[in-house]
Parts: sequence; structure tokens; C-alpha cells
Amino acid sequence: MIKWCKSVEYTLKRILKDEPTPAKGLESNPAKKAEMYSRNLPFYLQPQTCIWLKLAKGGAEARLGRLFNAEKLKCPENCNLCKLLDLTSIRSMHDNGDLEPTNEERKAVLNTLPVHDAVKSYANMKTGLILKSKKSLKRFVYHAWTINRLDAEKYIWEHHEELQFERISALGEGKDNSEGAKKNIQNKTNRGVINYVVYSFVYNGKKWIVKTEQHENGFEMFYHIRESDQ
Repeated sequence: MIKWCKSVEYTLKRILKDEPTPAKGLESNPAKKAEMYSRNLPFYLQPQTCIWLKLAKGGAEARLGRLFNAEKLKCPENCNLCKLLDLTSIRSMHDNGDLEPTNEERKAVLNTLPVHDAVKSYANMKTGLILKSKKSLKRFVYHAWTINRLDAEKYIWEHHEELQFERISALGEGKDNSEGAKKNIQNKTNRGVINYVVYSFVYNGKKWIVKTEQHENGFEMFYHIRESDQ
């Protein structure tokens, strides 16, 4: 009997000593704190103090801009919400990637991706030069008709070294001879665009086709993206 008691005592000491650390959100003791989950539960919201909720009242740009940084904002909570709400990861916002992106989702990408107003030299580009300005990014983003395309745009904007040259494409290629199509071509010509350059790349196991606009001054700008038919 004495030996059994000592064994139990030893076991209890080992359990208490080697007790594993609880998963985030499960550290709280309901009997002591009257709460089922602790504040760092991944999806825990604090309506009175949560910075995300305060920003949400400021409109879409506040919600979707580069504001999800708890450390920068001196957030009093430790709920992981800022890390989980990676709103530039468009795929996580919809179950169906074929849906058209909302303006807020497009703005989230515009506010996240890096831009520069100087032409940069890249060997894999047909012209050897590319301009990734804010204006060209906006044009590129608003030519993404689906969530998946916007997601792929976000990737290739920062990984353009993966582009493989396919061919040169004339302005208006594949379009009808309507007045609207003619006006569209004229608008591009007025901006100095002389033709498209077609590239391909692979993202998430799928082949994508990208068009850049080739400018009369010798550089290219991202313009359009779509899934490959192959």
C-alpha cells in the first residue's frame, strides 16, 4: 500500500513537472477566470479594445490597408488576429476563386505590393526593361477578372524573373472591329503603347499567361493575366 502511494505521488510530480504547454487560446482556467478561452485564441475578438474593429469603422481603406501590425499599433491584446488577417492573401477571402474581386480586395493588393517610378533592367524581359509604377500596378490589378487571377498577379509582380517569353502580340489582336475596340487601341497608342509582349509562368501548378504593354520608349508594363488554355 505504501509502495503504491509513493508510486502515485511520483507519477503526480512527473505530470505536474512535465505538463505540456497548452495550445494558444486554451491557457485559461474557466473555474478561475470565468472564461472558456484565453485572449490569444486565434479567432478571439475584443469588441471594446480590438484595433481591427476600430479600424473597421474607418472604412474599407482602413480595413484593408497596411494597418494589420499589432506591434506597430501598440495593440493591448495578444489575440493573433492581425497575423491571421493577411488580407493580401486573396485566396483565403473566398472559397470560390472564380468570383470577381471586390474593390476592397483590389485596393488591398494596391496598398501592399511594392512600386517604383523608375524603369528597371531585367534580363528575362523582351525589352530588358520594366516599369512597375503605381499607375501600371493599378491598371494590372483592375484587369484581373477573378480572385484567382488577382492572386496570380500578386505573385508574378514580385517574381517577374520567372516570366518566360512567348511572342509579340499586336494591339487589338483577337478583338472585333467595333468602334469601342478601335477607341481602346487609340487610347493605348496615345499612351505610347506600340504592342503587347506575351509571357508565361507557372503558379500553384497551373500555367498562366501574362501580357505586358511595350512602350515606345523601350520599356514594358504589366497589363493583363489569364489562365493558360493548355
